[in-house]
Order: sequence, then C-alpha cells, then structure tokens
Amino acid sequence: MSEIADRVKEVRQGYQRALETLRADRDLTPEARAKRIALAWQATSNEMARLRKQHGEAKVQRRRELEMSLFGPRYSHGATETDKVHLRADYRAALDRAEQAKAPEEALDLLNRAELTADTTLARAVAAVAASRGYARVLDRYAASRSDVAEALDELTGLADKRQAIAESFAFSAPPKPSEVTFDIERVRDVA
Repeated sequence: MSEIADRVKEVRQGYQRALETLRADRDLTPEARAKRIALAWQATSNEMARLRKQHGEAKVQRRRELEMSLFGPRYSHGATETDKVHLRADYRAALDRAEQAKAPEEALDLLNRAELTADTTLARAVAAVAASRGYARVLDRYAASRSDVAEALDELTGLADKRQAIAESFAFSAPPKPSEVTFDIERVRDVA
C-alpha cells in the first residue's frame, strides 16, 4: 500500500507544479488559463478517486490475508484433503462454541480454558470472534503468548482504526477547486 501512498504524493506534487506553471503562464488568456487549470484539477480529482478505490481494495485484500493467517484453520504439514475437511469441520464447531460467549469476560474465560487444555483450534476461534466483536482484552491475551501473532494483530487493528480511516479520507481527497474555476467543469471539455 506504500506504492499507492507514493503515487498520491506524486499526483499532488504534479498538480501543484502544473497549477503554478499555468498561473505563471502569461501567454494564456485568463479564460484559457482557467480552462487548463480546470482540466488539471479534474484529472487530479479523477486520479485521486481511482487511487482511493485502489487503496480501499488493497486494504480489504490485506485484511482478508491477515484474518486467514491469524484466525483461519491451521493444517499440519502433509495434511491430506480428508484431514483438511475434518480440520475445517472442527474449526467451524470451535467457532460456533466461541460465538456463544456473549461478553468479553466469557470469551476470555473460554480462551483461558482452551489454552489450559492446549486446544489451539478453540483458541484461534475465540480470537476470531473477539476480533469481530472488538474484544481488545481477549485479543491482547491471545497475542501475549504468541509472539508471531502480535505484529499481524497490530496491523489488522490498524486497518480498522477509525482515526486512520479519517486521515486516509483526507489523504485521498481531491484538491480544492481552484479559484480560477468559476464555471461548470463540463463546459471545459466541450471547448478544450
């Protein structure tokens, strides 16, 4: 996703350079300058919308990857298709059991019992339910004994962070309409 952020920066900088160049070009009439500025603004706005969509799709894909890595069923090396079918059935049953926890405390108790009995399938299922319900204490407890999980869990939490989403909405927003553009933007295409 950093490639997208780099591209956003390039688009914004390119737009600013184009705006400065057009505003400084005294060979253009004020109307021609305004039309070219409008076209640059519209192209930038369209590119920002495309990048926002691409970023959203990348976040959804990354979220799926992380959820599967963190909470999906685990297969041992060399597991046959039959083994995988049984493991998925066991995992679904564990998810059903974890879904019965109606409060974070109940989920935490279930996680503690799963860990006490070395039931990794149930522990993963409880963590999956905790993640979907926002039970931070349960997820913290799950990650505490799994160093390989903590980093991925932090990334997954960051993908759902509302403050980050607000910041991203600003980062991907179109630039403000330039003061030179005092007419209907659709009219520019017809004349240009």
